[in-house]
Amino acid sequence: MNLNYFHSYKLPAVIAFFIAMFIGSEFYRIRELLAALAMFTLLFGILGMAFLTMFLVEQSALKGVSYFEAGLARVRAEHHNASVQLHPDPAVKGPRWN
Repeated sequence: MNLNYFHSYKLPAVIAFFIAMFIGSEFYRIRELLAALAMFTLLFGILGMAFLTMFLVEQSALKGVSYFEAGLARVRAEHHNASVQLHPDPAVKGPRWN
């Protein structure tokens, strides 16, 4: 057998193997970068939704407290106005307490 016959295909096969390995490694890097992008997108999306939920809860609680305080001030003002009215009987000189 001719030794040249066995060695003639090895060099192109080795070159093709290294080219395929290089292309595969580039695809692997791209796949890893896409996986990292997907993971970080999901992570930041979840964190963003959590912060948005906390912000909206805080704003709604603040609005509820302000409505409650406004209602409480209205009730206090009505009670104060009712308590300083004079009794219709002129014999009673002081403010009505009941």
